[in-house]
Amino acid sequence: MGRVASPVFTPSTARTTLSGVMLERATLHALAMRPEQNDPVLNAALAEEGDFQVLLALAECDAVGAEVLSRIETRIEAEGERVGFAEDPEGDDPSRRGSRRTEEAKASRAEALDRRLIAHPRANGAVREAVLARHEGDPFYSLAAASHVRATERSIARVAFWPSLTPLHDRTWLGLIDPRAVSPLTLSTWAGDDDELAREAAARISAEPSLLGALAFDPSRRVRRAVAGNPSTPRAAIERLLADPACEVRARALAGEVRAQEMADSVFEDRGADVTSARFVAAVGAMRAGGTVTADVVRAFRAGPLDEEGARLAARALDDTVVAELFALRPGVREVDLAFAAGIAFRNLDDKEDRGAGLLAHCAHALADSDNTRSLLTGKGRLARWLAEGVSRALEGAHGELIEALGARTLAADRMVLGGVLCASSATSARVASTCEAALGSSAPLPIALLEAAWRDAGVSDEAVARLAARVGPMDADGTLEQEVDLDPRSRSLALLERVGVALLGKAPLAPRAALVLVALEPRRVRYILSALPQWKGVLTGLHVARVLKAHAGALSAAGRSTHPRPSQAAANWTQRRLDEVELAVALAVRDLAPDEALKRIAAGFASVTQGPALAAGIEARATLDGASSVESIVDYLSRERSRDAAMLAAWLLVEGLDRARSPTAIAAALDAPWVAPSTSPGPASRSMVPLGLSEALAALERRSPGRLVAASPQTPRGRSALASGIARAYRALGGMAVESTS
Repeated sequence: MGRVASPVFTPSTARTTLSGVMLERATLHALAMRPEQNDPVLNAALAEEGDFQVLLALAECDAVGAEVLSRIETRIEAEGERVGFAEDPEGDDPSRRGSRRTEEAKASRAEALDRRLIAHPRANGAVREAVLARHEGDPFYSLAAASHVRATERSIARVAFWPSLTPLHDRTWLGLIDPRAVSPLTLSTWAGDDDELAREAAARISAEPSLLGALAFDPSRRVRRAVAGNPSTPRAAIERLLADPACEVRARALAGEVRAQEMADSVFEDRGADVTSARFVAAVGAMRAGGTVTADVVRAFRAGPLDEEGARLAARALDDTVVAELFALRPGVREVDLAFAAGIAFRNLDDKEDRGAGLLAHCAHALADSDNTRSLLTGKGRLARWLAEGVSRALEGAHGELIEALGARTLAADRMVLGGVLCASSATSARVASTCEAALGSSAPLPIALLEAAWRDAGVSDEAVARLAARVGPMDADGTLEQEVDLDPRSRSLALLERVGVALLGKAPLAPRAALVLVALEPRRVRYILSALPQWKGVLTGLHVARVLKAHAGALSAAGRSTHPRPSQAAANWTQRRLDEVELAVALAVRDLAPDEALKRIAAGFASVTQGPALAAGIEARATLDGASSVESIVDYLSRERSRDAAMLAAWLLVEGLDRARSPTAIAAALDAPWVAPSTSPGPASRSMVPLGLSEALAALERRSPGRLVAASPQTPRGRSALASGIARAYRALGGMAVESTS
């Protein structure tokens, strides 16, 4: 009797029909308990009309045919996560069945079925591709499809090109690919591919001696290492690899037992890989982690000697303990030493338990202890300088690694390191522009150090600067000066400064000299800032300004730009009293106090200047709005008073853009002058003989141009103490390490 049309399974009913016969759900479950004993037609009907428990039982049976699996896949596609859903609580009561299936059903019905379909030995290519499409980028499904007994070359290519974190990370999942599933033509094509991942896959999978012999000469160490570990590699190629410049390649070529193990692991079952096996689970974990640095590779690097590329990769890829050990044993070869420095700079600190703080502290202390030059540079400063030198040297061959590092939490993205790379005497405008262009081609958030370098460099277009600002990642909201974006407001147009300021709002604060310009451009912003002034308690930071602007961003946006600019005043009503330094700076910046009037008050003691940096910010903001000539009298006053007053000295150092660049010689001479610290200073008490404002001014100069203070050589004890304080402050937060007190 032919099978009559039956309605599709309706989850809301307690009964269903099968070939025109009404069946209890319990009967359906009983029929699905042993699918291998059922007629194929019955199993196909169960796949069309069964609930989730029935579908799962069918998918778990190796004897079930491709037609049944196709019907299950169609159900998943149509019903999604509710595939086989039954509203009858009795039918889906987990306490009655108590099986692993029920727990998987609760987590995800569709996924539980997909995990069985992708690995089922009888699933056809269409079913597997449909499952892969639902789980694009999931390593479990990708590897299950690639290691399937009927794997397609398309599915194998997915895992063959699956990347690892570094060339030192072995892609162990390639060992699960059956070489019989890849044609000789495909392997030959991969062997000639420009992508070293493809060549490594060919070296790992192929058993063709001539192909392996050719790949033994490959320029990539990961490819040569794969050849050295392939049990089919001819003896002549092994002999050559025993003299390879890469220590881990030599070690693997020497390890005959490793190749013997590879041979043992290369036995492939006719049903494909077992997705529940420990080996498969480990391979999926390796795919998620970006590969595995195997024990023989670690041993090889400990034994050495290291080549230049190997030193960079080892410092980037190995764990903290091994890197610290290799750091202590660094050879006297300068090229290798700097390559090791570049590797530490490219190292992703977020992958480490303590974000690499222990390793970085170890390196900083070791560099400080080994320096016999009597330099005032701190351990962190020496570390930053060493890293910058290493990155600069590695740029030609590892530019891609730098771009990748800029999008992660690395020391290469730190202002003091990247600034040292892009501001070095050997750096060109083309280097800054090319780095910015390449970084914009990535999708990761970018560091403020790159934005600052682009802002300073005339070779970078305004549009590129604006795009960089939009890509800056959010910073920790702790208000430290190291997280302020320090842009000279006179270097670019006010329109661009506005775009950048808006893009950074809520992510990273602008330093006061640029932030106050943005405030002055909009009368409503001025009102908001003046209202917030009393809460700042005499301290001006970019974060203070940013918080006010962010709090009123909605109102400002809704109201639009003011059509009437704020008029300049000789002395606004609110300034008719004794002003502290922050109030004086804000009044200057927003045109509520004329520069000449401000100078009179400073000279008469009717305006208190106790630090210097805030006043400098107000002066630079006013110069941006009204021209350098408008503040010339104040700048001249600072120049005269800098030898007597530390606060005036601090302000004078920072307004170099309105006077002349502060060379190391000029800085040293100014610090040797008989200046006197202000008698009162707001904020926490300092135990240092160096005023906080002067220390911060010196630190700002070093942050803007790393290495400038190191070249200064004050002769007096107080001058050297001030310089040391500024250097320590500039480098105190390198790489997010603990901020040590410099006061």
